[in-house]
Amino acid sequence: MDKQIAQIIESAQQKLQKLKSKEELENVYIELFGKKSELNKITKQISNLSIDQRPKAGQLINKAKKELKKLFEETEARLM
Repeated sequence: MDKQIAQIIESAQQKLQKLKSKEELENVYIELFGKKSELNKITKQISNLSIDQRPKAGQLINKAKKELKKLFEETEARLM
């Protein structure tokens, strides 16, 4: 799960660096935070983990969401 989250963040960084318009930014936002996003799929997998692993997994996902949100906001400010 750690590797999956790291890959999502790395991929998001690369996509956000290449953006040139707000429309592209909106599409990437949906891709990162939408119902069908990779991060959301990982979140749904938490219920399959053992009770001991769930808190750590939740913390990792929340940390990733915060980092992605920060990257998104920085990109949004750059495009203004």
